[in-house]
Amino acid sequence: MQIKHVPIVNTHYWLALIIASIFGANTGDYLSDTLGLGHINGLPLLLVLFVFVLIAERFDKIQHVAYYWAAIIIARISATNIGDIFHDFHISFLISIPCVAATLLLVVLLWRFTIVDYVSNQLQTNGFYWVSMLLAGTLGTLVGDYFSFPLGFGNLYATLFLGAVLVMIFFIGRKINLDWLAYFWLVVVLIRSAGTSAGDYFAHHLFGLPVSTLITGILFIGFLVFGHKIFSNK
Repeated sequence: MQIKHVPIVNTHYWLALIIASIFGANTGDYLSDTLGLGHINGLPLLLVLFVFVLIAERFDKIQHVAYYWAAIIIARISATNIGDIFHDFHISFLISIPCVAATLLLVVLLWRFTIVDYVSNQLQTNGFYWVSMLLAGTLGTLVGDYFSFPLGFGNLYATLFLGAVLVMIFFIGRKINLDWLAYFWLVVVLIRSAGTSAGDYFAHHLFGLPVSTLITGILFIGFLVFGHKIFSNK
């Protein structure tokens, strides 16, 4: 993507990614379950939408971040379904989580080595970046489900626990000079993990899946439009 369409990584970015993670998790389940597309059949449609966003972005010369966040949502929806495919084929968490984590590490390294003129807090979104986002979302889906179900936390306590770990990592990142790229991807995975559990809790224990998807979608769009004025410089 053109730099003019990619947001700076700041407080607004992280909060938007948190809401996007919950919204994407709900939307993925809505497409596969409520609309009956299943976990596999909806992926080609999502791929077409993703390619359309990237092509349209190349011709747009106006500065905004709509394309970036549209691509993030599509990647998060896809990751939710891919994570659930592991469950459909009864692949153990002890196999799926390490395999996806190792693949993510490899692709992130490839992304790092292809970055030109690296600047902290300014993302460069080539193909390796988007594959990394897809894998991070898939890993987050698996980790969130692992804490919710096999470990017996349930959706609420998994959300609280993973959210507490996320806050701790945010705090450590502000106090200690961590490698920025390692810190970035660790936070992304934790956000995806907590977002998966939170999305499931909202959908299955509070609002129901359609209403939860609608609410988180409105919150996401509203935060992008209005939250930027409050948090853009933080």
